[in-house]
Amino acid sequence: MSRILIFSGTTEGRMLAEHLSRSNVACDVCVATEYGSAVMEPSPLVTVHEGRLDAEGMRGLYEATGCELVVDATHPYAAVVTETILESLKDKNVEYIRLERRETVGDGSSSYRTATVAACVEELLSTEGNILLTTGTKDLHSFCGKEELRSRLIARVIPSVESLQCCYENGLTGRQIIAAQGPFTEETNIATIRQYDIRHLVMKESGKTGGADAKLAAAEKTGVTVHVISRPEKSGKPGYTLREVLDLLAKRFGFTLGEGKLQVALVGIGCGNEGLLTQEAREQIAGSAVIFGAERMLRSVQTSGKKLPYYRAEDILPRLEEIKKEHPEGASVSVLFSGDPGFYSGAEKLSAAFHDAGIEHITMPGISSMLYMYARLNMAWQNATVVSTHGVPAPEWENRLQDAVRGSKNVFFLTSGLADVKRIGALLAKESLPELWLYLGYDLSYPEEKIRKLRPADCEVLDREGLYVGVIRHE
Repeated sequence: MSRILIFSGTTEGRMLAEHLSRSNVACDVCVATEYGSAVMEPSPLVTVHEGRLDAEGMRGLYEATGCELVVDATHPYAAVVTETILESLKDKNVEYIRLERRETVGDGSSSYRTATVAACVEELLSTEGNILLTTGTKDLHSFCGKEELRSRLIARVIPSVESLQCCYENGLTGRQIIAAQGPFTEETNIATIRQYDIRHLVMKESGKTGGADAKLAAAEKTGVTVHVISRPEKSGKPGYTLREVLDLLAKRFGFTLGEGKLQVALVGIGCGNEGLLTQEAREQIAGSAVIFGAERMLRSVQTSGKKLPYYRAEDILPRLEEIKKEHPEGASVSVLFSGDPGFYSGAEKLSAAFHDAGIEHITMPGISSMLYMYARLNMAWQNATVVSTHGVPAPEWENRLQDAVRGSKNVFFLTSGLADVKRIGALLAKESLPELWLYLGYDLSYPEEKIRKLRPADCEVLDREGLYVGVIRHE
């Protein structure tokens, strides 16, 4: 028998059980539905009890499990369930802890709260356009009960038989039902909004774990009006985060918390324009609790994760240890690099440092400035010779550049700025090759982007500092 019983109705409840299991602590978990059982990670230390219980049924479960402590990790909006749990604990020598996720509520003009479901329904009656419901099936009848709303509804629900049956019973047709498991990324929400021509989005204060941040960001970018249903008043008992609950349980039952496993990725973000992010990179960044990178790169990505302006191993490694302690349930971490991590990138050194420190990580490719430049020029790059001036002593890269120009008809170069471009122009002008042309790319992918074709000597008159790359061709 275990001494801890979790009433789980949230991601945090599942994560709590999984972490206790990894810490070699047995627990019982009570879920209401078959879907709740299906998403639990199998473990010999976790016993799952499926089915809705009244107060008497809960008391029977306490007797059967011999639990000494109950963790209420039910959904923030399941006020009735919390009341039932508290009722069942009367006259029981069983400790009660409430696990709550943090709130996330939009502050922009496109989102606002409504105190109750009924108030939200009344608001929607005075609007026009399709409505995306992301509040589950519990209150679906309230929205479908108004005939003038029903035809405008698109309900996104968990992929369970029970949820689908509830949708059908409330008069929704096939196209009005999206059965999928969340939380969903900002991009997925945007795609849904556009596909169904959504004008209003109804959501709960579900916190980051429940995907609230991604919904709000998607609504902001698409101009959709958000209706946020406020959380109901709970038991009055203090609520604790997942980390705080784990600390309380460790102290109460005398076990040592295992550190959370980090999923670390070195992510190439392309030239800087967010539109050039690969879908893989976009989803990785959106799902990361912490994002490292130079400040310019951090500014270029949209995320609700914590941004830290570090990209060197000596700065990142000690903070990874802190993140493990802050996220005992595990966390995803991204380190951003411009362009492609395999193309003259600091990712090479960081990857080696991670390897030496025993930190597992993956690398996600991005669009390098070289690929971008050649694409803009409608030229092939497979036979190009590459020279970089960045971080290389001038005499060294000058010799490389001269050899490359003399031996290849297609040379790509990276620079550290305007001074390098002028030096390259002067160097090439001395070669006295009349067929030599230079294609210069400035601030590629940014609004100030400019690509020009010029003779080497023309570089001398350039006066604008910025990010430069170039292609040298014999024509």
